[in-house]
Amino acid sequence: MTVTLIIHEETANHASVWWAEAPDLPGFSVADETLPGLLSRSRLAIEEILEERGVDPSSLDLGYSLAATSAGSEASLPVDKR
Repeated sequence: MTVTLIIHEETANHASVWWAEAPDLPGFSVADETLPGLLSRSRLAIEEILEERGVDPSSLDLGYSLAATSAGSEASLPVDKR
């Protein structure tokens, strides 16, 4: 199953918070203080959701996309093929 995370970075008071949503899983969102932490939490949470739905979590193909910035640009992160 392919799931794409849309990754956002919020900055306030010189601190960043990363959060992600997955349009393929309505209502899904995860947040963490670091990007690596966010990606790890997201993978674990999505694997758990897949297991609950009876889908083999090893079939997960997780893709990433950075949300548009205030300048309107969008960048892609490498696809995780684990």
